Amino acid sequence: MSEVERFEFSGVGGQALAGQIHRPAVEPVAWAIFAHCFTCSKESRAARYVSTALAERGTGPLHRAPALLLGHSRGGTAALAAAARVPEAVGVATIGAPFRSWGMAQVLDATEIGRLKKALLIFHSPQDNVVSIDDAREIFVAARHPKSFVSLDGADHMLGRRTDARYVADVLASWAGRYL
Repeated sequence: MSEVERFEFSGVGGQALAGQIHRPAVEPVAWAIFAHCFTCSKESRAARYVSTALAERGTGPLHRAPALLLGHSRGGTAALAAAARVPEAVGVATIGAPFRSWGMAQVLDATEIGRLKKALLIFHSPQDNVVSIDDAREIFVAARHPKSFVSLDGADHMLGRRTDARYVADVLASWAGRYL
């Protein structure tokens, strides 16, 4: 079982922020960063389940350059945008990530996604009423291989059902093991 440690750090402009480190019970095989959704917190079901599942399989958070960049909703978009700047990262996973923001402003550049030399896993629900499944399609089409898409049929955007969040965590942890 992983151990959870809370910590505080300064954000942009000195704003006090808080995070959680899910320490693996075994020697870490890799490191990951999880960016939660814009309106979420470190306490969101997706963040807790995914972080715990990865820690149980030996993926630790922070302290070293991450091998995995993970994100939910706009956190997924941030993970994609940051991926080119983290050469140590071998994989990126998104959950319900927008390709475009509300309105028509572009969030991601398709050519930037196409130049990524990292494995990509996209989770999205066809029933997501916050971010359209079309956003997932655009990210998938823009990306090069290796890339994978997992449909979260019946899930809501926030992964409100425990079974949906756990499914994402289990699939993500197994997928990540292939690249670590």
